Amino acid sequence: MADIKIAYHTSTWGRDGFPKCLEDLDALGFRYIEMPGDVAARYYDKLYEFKTLLAGHGLKLAAMRGGGELINPETRDKELAYNKMICEFLRSNGGQTLVISGVARPPAGPVDDDFKRLADFCNEIGRFCEYLRIKACIHTATGGVVQTRADVDRIMELTDPALVPLCPDTGHLAKAGADPVEVTRTYADRVGHIYFTDADMLTAAPPCGDSSVPPPSEAVREGVQAGREKAAEGHPAIIEILRNANYSRCVTLEPAQTHLTPRESAAMGKQYVESVLAIPVAPHPVPSADEAPPPPARQEETPPRQPEQPPRKEQTPPQQDTETRPPAQER
Repeated sequence: MADIKIAYHTSTWGRDGFPKCLEDLDALGFRYIEMPGDVAARYYDKLYEFKTLLAGHGLKLAAMRGGGELINPETRDKELAYNKMICEFLRSNGGQTLVISGVARPPAGPVDDDFKRLADFCNEIGRFCEYLRIKACIHTATGGVVQTRADVDRIMELTDPALVPLCPDTGHLAKAGADPVEVTRTYADRVGHIYFTDADMLTAAPPCGDSSVPPPSEAVREGVQAGREKAAEGHPAIIEILRNANYSRCVTLEPAQTHLTPRESAAMGKQYVESVLAIPVAPHPVPSADEAPPPPARQEETPPRQPEQPPRKEQTPPQQDTETRPPAQER
């Protein structure tokens, strides 16, 4: 039976908002989170600290976002190493999904070689993820190579179905003129991750919690809620499609930047999924801080044991030769 979980993306807190985002999401009852890949770079050598932070707030890492300049041959090796680092960090922290995103769309639109280079990258990172027993999903994004309905078909055609699932983004697909419900239904057997994003909120707006922006009026708040509801019209149908496909992974809520604070926006997201989609944000037992891995035991430093030496024998000086040697003959 499908066991759909709700994750929340921490991007709206910004780079300096960690670990504040953990406090807010814990207080709201979320149990799964998705994070940008730069967090992996910051905590790659501090795994115990990262695990302790998450466990202390009862949170589990579901996914991380990777990607980069994947269609540029000159940066391919660098981007591959970066994405593999994120995959290793994910695996070390119990995460399931690498979201391949951030692949900028060429000004004149992508050509077939762009799709082939992107597919080649996705297949390679997909093989690496298969080895780690996680998934690498290609994200549909406004402004990305995979933006339109035709783009989705092309990248699905070129990638290995066993290695590269799809990550539909409902808001981005709608903004690009596609039908998120139809895309999800068509590729239901290849959906490995999914974003519920607000299409009407994908416009330029001040960052969440920006102190230079005046507090939003009640009208602005109502407008945000109305936009959220309009953008989410197809979400109940998508949830039904996922359940019929036995989808048992996370649905990530990712609001765009708004005049609301990150916590206010997350609270609205929680209210929406629990009241409209009837999915609790905390359906499973909450891991406690006690589940954090114990710190490595500190061992007393002792000098290495020297191997036992055999008993030392008394040395006696060699006896002098008492025989008289004939004097050396002169030549």
